[in-house]
Amino acid sequence: MRRPLPFAMLVLLGVVLDQLTKYLLFWMVPEGRSVPVIEGVFHFTHAQNTGVAFSMLSGKTAVILAVTGLAIPLMAWWYAVSWKTGHSALLAGQGLLISGALGNLIDRVLFSYVRDFLDFVPPLPLIGKWAVFNVADIFICAGVALFLYAELFHPPKKTAEKPEAPAGESTQRP
Repeated sequence: MRRPLPFAMLVLLGVVLDQLTKYLLFWMVPEGRSVPVIEGVFHFTHAQNTGVAFSMLSGKTAVILAVTGLAIPLMAWWYAVSWKTGHSALLAGQGLLISGALGNLIDRVLFSYVRDFLDFVPPLPLIGKWAVFNVADIFICAGVALFLYAELFHPPKKTAEKPEAPAGESTQRP
Protein backbone atom coordinates (compact mmCIF):
# COMPACT_ATOMS: atom_id res chain seq x y z
CA MET A 1 0.00 0.00 0.00
CA ARG A 2 3.04 2.25 0.02
CA ARG A 3 2.51 3.02 -3.64
CA PRO A 4 -0.58 4.61 -5.18
CA LEU A 5 -1.04 1.92 -7.86
CA PRO A 6 -1.55 -1.03 -5.44
CA PHE A 7 -3.78 1.23 -3.34
CA ALA A 8 -5.90 2.12 -6.38
CA MET A 9 -6.05 -1.58 -7.33
CA LEU A 10 -7.30 -2.44 -3.81
CA VAL A 11 -10.01 0.20 -4.08
CA LEU A 12 -11.03 -0.91 -7.58
CA LEU A 13 -11.05 -4.61 -6.64
CA GLY A 14 -13.17 -3.83 -3.58
CA VAL A 15 -15.73 -1.88 -5.61
CA VAL A 16 -15.89 -4.61 -8.28
CA LEU A 17 -16.30 -7.37 -5.67
CA ASP A 18 -19.04 -5.42 -3.90
CA GLN A 19 -20.97 -4.63 -7.07
CA LEU A 20 -20.59 -8.15 -8.47
CA THR A 21 -21.90 -9.81 -5.30
CA LYS A 22 -24.84 -7.40 -5.15
CA TYR A 23 -25.68 -8.03 -8.79
CA LEU A 24 -25.52 -11.82 -8.44
CA LEU A 25 -27.52 -12.01 -5.22
CA PHE A 26 -30.22 -9.60 -6.37
CA TRP A 27 -30.48 -11.54 -9.61
CA MET A 28 -30.80 -14.88 -7.76
CA VAL A 29 -33.03 -13.86 -4.83
CA PRO A 30 -36.41 -12.27 -5.67
CA GLU A 31 -37.40 -8.99 -4.03
CA GLY A 32 -38.69 -9.43 -0.49
CA ARG A 33 -37.43 -13.03 -0.29
CA SER A 34 -34.89 -14.71 1.94
CA VAL A 35 -33.06 -17.91 1.00
CA PRO A 36 -31.56 -19.90 3.89
CA VAL A 37 -27.94 -20.94 3.46
CA ILE A 38 -27.75 -22.35 7.00
CA GLU A 39 -31.31 -22.48 8.31
CA GLY A 40 -31.80 -20.18 11.28
CA VAL A 41 -28.20 -18.90 11.13
CA PHE A 42 -27.36 -17.35 7.76
CA HIS A 43 -29.63 -16.34 4.88
CA PHE A 44 -29.34 -14.44 1.62
CA THR A 45 -32.04 -11.79 1.93
CA HIS A 46 -33.06 -9.32 -0.76
CA ALA A 47 -33.13 -6.01 1.16
CA GLN A 48 -33.16 -2.38 0.05
CA ASN A 49 -31.79 0.14 2.54
CA THR A 50 -32.48 3.85 1.96
CA GLY A 51 -30.58 4.73 5.13
CA VAL A 52 -27.16 3.99 6.55
CA ALA A 53 -26.18 1.48 9.25
CA PHE A 54 -29.24 -0.12 10.86
CA SER A 55 -31.42 1.96 8.48
CA MET A 56 -30.64 5.20 10.32
CA LEU A 57 -31.46 8.29 8.23
CA SER A 58 -33.85 6.26 6.07
CA GLY A 59 -35.20 8.31 3.21
CA LYS A 60 -32.56 11.05 3.65
CA THR A 61 -30.80 10.13 0.39
CA ALA A 62 -29.68 13.69 -0.41
CA VAL A 63 -28.01 14.08 2.99
CA ILE A 64 -26.31 10.68 2.72
CA LEU A 65 -25.12 11.45 -0.83
CA ALA A 66 -23.71 14.81 0.28
CA VAL A 67 -21.85 13.34 3.26
CA THR A 68 -20.49 10.44 1.20
CA GLY A 69 -19.57 12.80 -1.64
CA LEU A 70 -17.46 14.81 0.81
CA ALA A 71 -16.05 11.83 2.70
CA ILE A 72 -14.59 10.00 -0.30
CA PRO A 73 -12.36 12.88 -1.49
CA LEU A 74 -11.34 13.57 2.13
CA MET A 75 -10.31 9.91 2.57
CA ALA A 76 -8.38 10.06 -0.73
CA TRP A 77 -6.61 13.23 0.48
CA TRP A 78 -5.86 11.50 3.80
CA TYR A 79 -4.18 8.68 1.86
CA ALA A 80 -2.28 11.18 -0.31
CA VAL A 81 -0.72 12.81 2.75
CA SER A 82 0.00 9.57 4.62
CA TRP A 83 1.04 6.97 2.01
CA LYS A 84 4.78 7.52 2.51
CA THR A 85 4.80 7.41 6.30
CA GLY A 86 1.56 5.71 7.42
CA HIS A 87 1.53 2.19 8.82
CA SER A 88 0.47 -0.47 6.30
CA ALA A 89 -2.65 -1.27 8.38
CA LEU A 90 -3.70 2.38 8.18
CA LEU A 91 -3.16 2.48 4.42
CA ALA A 92 -5.08 -0.76 3.83
CA GLY A 93 -7.85 0.55 6.08
CA GLN A 94 -8.07 3.73 4.02
CA GLY A 95 -8.41 1.66 0.84
CA LEU A 96 -11.17 -0.48 2.35
CA LEU A 97 -13.03 2.59 3.61
CA ILE A 98 -12.92 4.23 0.19
CA SER A 99 -13.97 1.07 -1.68
CA GLY A 100 -16.86 0.45 0.73
CA ALA A 101 -18.05 4.05 0.50
CA LEU A 102 -17.80 3.98 -3.30
CA GLY A 103 -19.66 0.65 -3.54
CA ASN A 104 -22.59 1.96 -1.52
CA LEU A 105 -22.47 5.34 -3.29
CA ILE A 106 -22.86 3.61 -6.65
CA ASP A 107 -26.01 1.90 -5.35
CA ARG A 108 -27.46 5.15 -4.02
CA VAL A 109 -26.85 6.94 -7.33
CA LEU A 110 -28.22 4.10 -9.48
CA PHE A 111 -31.10 2.88 -7.31
CA SER A 112 -31.66 5.47 -4.51
CA TYR A 113 -31.00 2.69 -2.00
CA VAL A 114 -28.22 0.29 -1.03
CA ARG A 115 -28.58 -3.38 -1.94
CA ASP A 116 -28.08 -5.53 1.18
CA PHE A 117 -28.18 -9.31 1.21
CA LEU A 118 -26.05 -10.87 3.99
CA ASP A 119 -28.42 -11.81 6.82
CA PHE A 120 -27.07 -13.44 9.98
CA VAL A 121 -29.54 -14.58 12.61
CA PRO A 122 -27.94 -14.31 16.06
CA PRO A 123 -28.13 -17.50 18.12
CA LEU A 124 -29.27 -15.57 21.19
CA PRO A 125 -33.00 -14.79 21.17
CA LEU A 126 -32.49 -11.69 23.34
CA ILE A 127 -30.54 -9.94 20.58
CA GLY A 128 -33.33 -10.17 18.05
CA LYS A 129 -32.92 -9.61 14.32
CA TRP A 130 -29.57 -8.30 13.15
CA ALA A 131 -29.06 -5.88 10.27
CA VAL A 132 -28.85 -7.15 6.71
CA PHE A 133 -25.64 -5.89 5.13
CA ASN A 134 -23.35 -6.22 2.10
CA VAL A 135 -19.68 -6.54 1.12
CA ALA A 136 -19.16 -2.75 1.08
CA ASP A 137 -20.34 -2.64 4.71
CA ILE A 138 -17.77 -5.32 5.59
CA PHE A 139 -15.05 -3.24 3.92
CA ILE A 140 -16.10 -0.15 5.88
CA CYS A 141 -16.05 -2.03 9.20
CA ALA A 142 -12.71 -3.68 8.40
CA GLY A 143 -11.29 -0.29 7.36
CA VAL A 144 -12.32 1.25 10.68
CA ALA A 145 -10.84 -1.72 12.57
CA LEU A 146 -7.52 -1.39 10.70
CA PHE A 147 -7.47 2.35 11.36
CA LEU A 148 -8.03 1.77 15.10
CA TYR A 149 -5.35 -0.94 15.16
CA ALA A 150 -2.84 1.37 13.45
CA GLU A 151 -3.65 4.30 15.74
CA LEU A 152 -3.52 2.24 18.94
CA PHE A 153 -0.49 0.07 18.22
CA HIS A 154 1.44 1.99 15.55
CA PRO A 155 0.75 5.70 16.09
CA PRO A 156 2.37 8.16 13.68
CA LYS A 157 5.91 9.10 14.59
CA LYS A 158 6.38 12.66 15.73
CA THR A 159 8.74 14.66 13.58
CA ALA A 160 11.85 15.96 15.26
CA GLU A 161 11.74 19.66 15.93
CA LYS A 162 14.60 21.85 14.73
CA PRO A 163 16.92 22.87 17.55
CA GLU A 164 16.76 26.51 18.43
CA ALA A 165 19.73 28.65 17.46
CA PRO A 166 21.83 30.02 20.31
CA ALA A 167 21.05 33.62 21.28
CA GLY A 168 22.42 36.14 18.81
CA GLU A 169 22.78 33.66 15.95
CA SER A 170 20.50 33.59 12.94
CA THR A 171 19.21 30.41 11.36
CA GLN A 172 18.89 32.16 7.99
CA ARG A 173 21.60 31.90 5.38
CA PRO A 174 23.36 35.09 4.25
